[in-house]
Amino acid sequence: MLEDDRVSTDRFDAVLEGLADQARAGLAAEDAASAAERALAEFAEVSLLARLRCSGSIRLDIDGLGCAEGFVRAVGHDVVLLNCTDGEYAIAARAILGVANLPVASRAGSTIDDRLGLTAILRGWAADRCPVLVIRPGAPASRGIPVRVGADHLDLVDASPGDGGLRPVTVSLPLRGISAVIRR
Repeated sequence: MLEDDRVSTDRFDAVLEGLADQARAGLAAEDAASAAERALAEFAEVSLLARLRCSGSIRLDIDGLGCAEGFVRAVGHDVVLLNCTDGEYAIAARAILGVANLPVASRAGSTIDDRLGLTAILRGWAADRCPVLVIRPGAPASRGIPVRVGADHLDLVDASPGDGGLRPVTVSLPLRGISAVIRR
């Protein structure tokens, strides 16, 4: 009977060890699932602009313009500054329809990034009197020199002669209608 007790104890220990292995495997699977859920939840908080801050060379699909390829120079709270072979593009974030070559990595905006916006870039270009091309979806592109930037609009002096060549024409363009401004 002692022999039978030892065999029963061995069997019982084997059953307990099997149950312990199953429990460890179940806990490991739960930990992996929990980590995956946490990663998905954290990624849900990541903005497109935060990912663009970690970008190098990318291709953007822009409303009213199509594709632009270049190197991300800066990302502000509402704008992406892209260096392309044909100029510098200030792209309104709301006009970005798609991004190719975007990394998964992200970086939150700094105080400087939070201050950088489309209006700040346009004010700098207006101070430099740089000729620009303004892209507006559903409207013809406008060429000119930015002269003033208000809270919600851009005053652009038309690069072509106006009124029979007598004086230039200043056009005020609402910023909400601008997809991109290209400085060449």
